[in-house]
Amino acid sequence: MEGIDIARANSTTIAKRQRYIHSIVDVAEHLNCKPAYLSQAALRRGYSYSKALRWIRFCHGIALRKAGTPPDRAALRTGFNDPSGWTRFVRALVGRGPKQLPKVPLDFWIEHAVEDVYLGTTLRERNTDT
Repeated sequence: MEGIDIARANSTTIAKRQRYIHSIVDVAEHLNCKPAYLSQAALRRGYSYSKALRWIRFCHGIALRKAGTPPDRAALRTGFNDPSGWTRFVRALVGRGPKQLPKVPLDFWIEHAVEDVYLGTTLRERNTDT
């Protein structure tokens, strides 16, 4: 009986460690502080913490796909329940579905992420300006 309890405790610990960070609430919980503190600290420095987390998730998903990870596994590894959740997320972030994204290096997306988070210019705004 004791072995079963230890195995259950170990699997719970592993599940907590592998849980993907979805929001500023998750980060605050991990850092043992309040979400409002993190959000205000980020805003004082001129950026949105939640927007940064969205771009990190996006770049992680793109990197997984470029490495050959199947779409369903990439969706799960970036914290989505299924590929359709990933598709909706990508479309909301960059205005196109994953299959419609240009075949560009990951650096391209990282550059756009930095511009969006720190300068506040979104990819959609840049596309309509041209």
